[in-house]
Amino acid sequence: MKFRAKMNVAYVRQFHNVLASMAKLSKVCVLKLDQDYLYFISSESGVSGFSVWCQLECKNFFEEYILDGVTEDAPYIYLELQPGQMAQSLALLKTAKDSIQLVKMKLTRKHHQACLSFVIEMPCNRQCVHDIPVTPVPRKDWDDYAQPEYEIVSGHFVSLVLPDVKKLKHIVERYKNLGPYANFEADQKGQLRLSLLSDRVTLSTHFKELQVVKNPLAIINDSEPVTLNIELKKLASLLGADHIGSRGCTAHFVRDKLLHICLITDDVTLELYLPGVHL
Repeated sequence: MKFRAKMNVAYVRQFHNVLASMAKLSKVCVLKLDQDYLYFISSESGVSGFSVWCQLECKNFFEEYILDGVTEDAPYIYLELQPGQMAQSLALLKTAKDSIQLVKMKLTRKHHQACLSFVIEMPCNRQCVHDIPVTPVPRKDWDDYAQPEYEIVSGHFVSLVLPDVKKLKHIVERYKNLGPYANFEADQKGQLRLSLLSDRVTLSTHFKELQVVKNPLAIINDSEPVTLNIELKKLASLLGADHIGSRGCTAHFVRDKLLHICLITDDVTLELYLPGVHL
């Protein structure tokens, strides 16, 4: 089990942004390494728990990338780590981006502890080395970190493109201070209504003429919208963790079950899975 890579200097700040996002979402996450992608994976247990799936394409972030997985038939490495600790240790990637000449990553062992080591080279032969403690995840537990899946059923699924993530974030933050839950109502005509669920005040926001993502697995049913109740505090936390500079998002609504938000940049995909709440 070996891993080493040389990071593309142009992407060091975005790499730190990913770490900052994951640090806001979870104290502990799992880094999955495979031949083509890096994945940061986090999940919160419980009925109202959420899952996060963040994907980075290796060919964009790394000039050199060498990985020998656990076995030939399972060419992956799973490492448990603390993203907050990693983001704090690697703050230099963001603050000194213009003076960084080279960043190397490799899996090492220091003082009987597995580490993900970062070697940061700067002008005048200066070098910073950060050894981030990690815990290899046993192969028998890998299935616990598979990307969440859900069933797409006719009349129970709608996907809409929301071009302004900041606006949605602002509305959710306002609603969160007025009540614990909100109801989403989405239809195949590109309409979305977000309603606060509260006995004290009636409040709703309407989005019209949104782009509808057609899914061939679902027969389009225009007659009835898909509805879903969501815990606002959880949703605000997820949206507030977006440090990757997403230009928009796609929201997938599964009736009464799940809100799946996909935030996308040219380099990073951050997917958020938030289960519905039955009130």
